[in-house]
Amino acid sequence: TVQLGDGLRLRGVNVNQASVGDAVQCSIRPERIHVLDGSTAPAENILSVGLSDVIYFGDHLRLRCELPQQPELCVKQPLQHHGVLNAGQRLNLHIPAEHLRVYR
Repeated sequence: TVQLGDGLRLRGVNVNQASVGDAVQCSIRPERIHVLDGSTAPAENILSVGLSDVIYFGDHLRLRCELPQQPELCVKQPLQHHGVLNAGQRLNLHIPAEHLRVYR
């Protein structure tokens, strides 16, 4: 489990045996992150982010997201996603624990 600067906790895969209290970095592939639509939500690993930019890439959208005290987070969203996404709105993202890599 990783605790972010704002107190939020995320579960992930401890790749190289980080210990409690170690400074770590987390990594996840952009296509593994899921934008939640509000109808069903997992109980853990949810990030509330600000959507700073939406970039059209032909077969998908690249969502640039902002988190307090964290680097920018990019999400690869298939075009089949239902709903309109606009810069400035808030999104809830699910970060699947099995795909979040934690490195010390």
